[in-house]
Amino acid sequence: ANFFILPPTSSAMSATTSPRIARAAIAQLRSTRDKQSNLMNVAKCAGWAQRDGAQMMFLPECLGFMGDSAEHTLNQADPA
Repeated sequence: ANFFILPPTSSAMSATTSPRIARAAIAQLRSTRDKQSNLMNVAKCAGWAQRDGAQMMFLPECLGFMGDSAEHTLNQADPA
């Protein structure tokens, strides 16, 4: 898993609010067919993000499971 912290940026301001600083983390994960291992990698990245002061973390869309084929992935998908 790779982990990146983006530099703080000011959010949009209006006349009645002061600027807020937000810190974001981006996690780059290679999901596999092992759901438990995938979630452990997400937890590690979340810990790193929290340690480094991130208020939000962005994850890839297929973080929980990636099968050996498209059919395998669909067959193992969690119900919505």
